[in-house]
Amino acid sequence: MIFYISLAVVVAICTELSIRLTSKVMRLFFLFFAAVIPSFFAAVRDGIGTDYHAYISIFEEARTSSESRIEWIYYYINFVVAKLGGEVEVVFFIGALLLFLFVYFSLSKRSELLSPGIGMFVFMLMYYQMSLNATRQVIAMAIILYSIKFIEERKFLKFSILIIIASGFHNSALIFFPIYFLYETLFKTKKKFLRYTLYLSILVVILCLNSILVPILSGDDELKYYLKYLDDSNTGSNITFLIRHLPFIIIGMYLYRYNKIKDHRFSFYYSIYIISIILKFTSFVGAKYIDRISWNFEIVLVLLIPYFIRFLNKRGEVFISWFLICYIVVYWWYLYIFTGSHETYPYQWIFNK
Repeated sequence: MIFYISLAVVVAICTELSIRLTSKVMRLFFLFFAAVIPSFFAAVRDGIGTDYHAYISIFEEARTSSESRIEWIYYYINFVVAKLGGEVEVVFFIGALLLFLFVYFSLSKRSELLSPGIGMFVFMLMYYQMSLNATRQVIAMAIILYSIKFIEERKFLKFSILIIIASGFHNSALIFFPIYFLYETLFKTKKKFLRYTLYLSILVVILCLNSILVPILSGDDELKYYLKYLDDSNTGSNITFLIRHLPFIIIGMYLYRYNKIKDHRFSFYYSIYIISIILKFTSFVGAKYIDRISWNFEIVLVLLIPYFIRFLNKRGEVFISWFLICYIVVYWWYLYIFTGSHETYPYQWIFNK
């Protein structure tokens, strides 16, 4: 437990110093450590993560040039490393390094809005251990996070290229593509009716999810593989995810309704987050594992939470800021330590062999 929390603090401090220091040499020095230290520990993990051995199998498939269902970019990273004589740890390191660089630059580009160090602290506690299991998807999530910049700048080509790259790690990234077209209509303006209509439409689709997808998947032998993700026996029976996210939802509503944040970026980020909460309801309609697509939207918390904290501090509401930081630690402890989610605790590495 001390390992993960210490690592989060060190990486957060290195991230903040890499942006705030005036010396270019020192900034690069701390950037190096902010990206390489967590990538190293991700690379040398041993047997931790629910899908750890599945990733070993992917590497072996690439080594023997076998066919694989894995997305093309991740497969070819494995293929190139294997053919050059590398081991799976090299693949883990490359994946983690890509992940951290995309998260880092997503935060550094918004340093006038938020503390990059706090943003990285949020990422380390909420998503780092997830990345030791759902490696491909968390890489895709990091690329999606960076792509938000090009939605705001209305650079369609760059956004599209990033989403295609993200889908090369995990196909679910493609679901984020429509957000580009919704930005001007629903998020940059104050058309609340249209925004609420979008939320309702997503909820209706989710409630009809099984009846829509089961006939489609059942009718194709190739697609039948994915029916296991709609198994009714996986239906979620609790609302712990909603309870865990309530502080983020309530603080966002408080800042929006009572403090009248004028920056449309807040409305945009918060709307993406609300979409993730709605998508999580797939666990109640016999599609527990399809709620993983919500992670592609939920990752915006890496921007949203430090944004909350910066705004609260400016208003002198430091108590709420500290509550939020402490709650993130509690969230991490409950999800990864108490429940054992993603099976990454305790940390083990290859040097113990």
